[in-house]
Amino acid sequence: MLVGTLGKSIGCSYISKSFILASRRCEPDFGRVREMETHSSKLPLKHSELPSVSRNISVLSSFDVDCFPKNEELPLPLKSQGTFRNPWNSWRDKRLWDILRWLTTTKDESNVPKSSYELDQLLPVHRVNRALLEKPLKEGKFRLTWLGHSSVLAQFDGFNILTDPVFSERCSPFQFMGPKRIRPVPCNLEDLPPLDVILISHNHYDHLDKNTLKELLRSEKHRHAILVVPLGLKSLLNRLHLDTRTCQQIYELNWWEHVDLDGKLRVFMTPAQHWSRRTICDTNRALWGSFAVIGSSVKFYFAGDTGYCSVFRTIGRYLGPFDCAAIPIGAYHPRWFMSPQHVDPEQAVKIHNDIGSNFSIGIHWGTFILTNEYFLEPPQLLRNVLASNKLHLGSFQTLRHGESTHGPYSEVQIH
Repeated sequence: MLVGTLGKSIGCSYISKSFILASRRCEPDFGRVREMETHSSKLPLKHSELPSVSRNISVLSSFDVDCFPKNEELPLPLKSQGTFRNPWNSWRDKRLWDILRWLTTTKDESNVPKSSYELDQLLPVHRVNRALLEKPLKEGKFRLTWLGHSSVLAQFDGFNILTDPVFSERCSPFQFMGPKRIRPVPCNLEDLPPLDVILISHNHYDHLDKNTLKELLRSEKHRHAILVVPLGLKSLLNRLHLDTRTCQQIYELNWWEHVDLDGKLRVFMTPAQHWSRRTICDTNRALWGSFAVIGSSVKFYFAGDTGYCSVFRTIGRYLGPFDCAAIPIGAYHPRWFMSPQHVDPEQAVKIHNDIGSNFSIGIHWGTFILTNEYFLEPPQLLRNVLASNKLHLGSFQTLRHGESTHGPYSEVQIH
């Protein structure tokens, strides 16, 4: 059990750093770094045909007093000696003893069937239909397609937005070890429509897959796509030897900063309670976060990877309510170890309520086995939580891999 769990942990970078220098003094270093202009309302501009040659893109960051009052300080990451820290009391760093306790004493109850036939029955994968993804949507309508784990294709207001694309067989530094897919990707990258925005929430291997990004950013089909990432990730992406022509397509943001795309789409980097690490030596050298994406008629929220904290009420107050959202529901057991960094279904519903989401889908489950809960438990618990809170079961759904949905009262679309 120890060897298997160690392999899993090394591959996904999920174990917290072993030692914390408690004597470090954390300073609120990353306040209003750039001049910021923000809006919580949907953009007044209607979508028209995008320019075929160039795009008008700007990074903005000064507080609009109508949206973010001066008398309320927004939570910002703490930074000390080159590393970021969460500003909330709900965050807890883990010590080496905690890691060893998890690896040696917690039973793995994921119980994934070894039979591919049984897996196909319990967790079927539907091949994505390219024609469906290319169908235009009316104003005020959206389409969310779950591609597995935290990869979601969000389509609205004429834009195609892809979150945390991971299409590799393993989420690991190596493709011969580390967490392996229990379900295949439901499409090839060439099946995706031309992308406008790619969002990366943080640098863990199950969220930032260099092979997938290389293929996407080198594709002529996605030549107009921009990549929006947290602070510290642009240099990492450059070190991963991505195509050099993509350098101007990468936009690096602090929490509450945003990118305006063609005056028709606004992408906010918003907080999350998490951490980052790509190698042994770079713990928390890059920031992490979530995203609020605001179009002319639809608002979409992508929670990334997070534990629960009070910031979601702040996001909902200033940038919500949201028409649709993608919120993690899996990789949460054991709670004593995972709760600061991963929400469980009950906390996912709290986020859904805090941000004022009209409709949410559950992500971060059923693709890679990263923790110890039964692999089908997240959607089961989600339904129980919705029922116990007397919430409509259609307001927060889980999809099968490759399925698309238009919202709480629409039929899930496959063909």
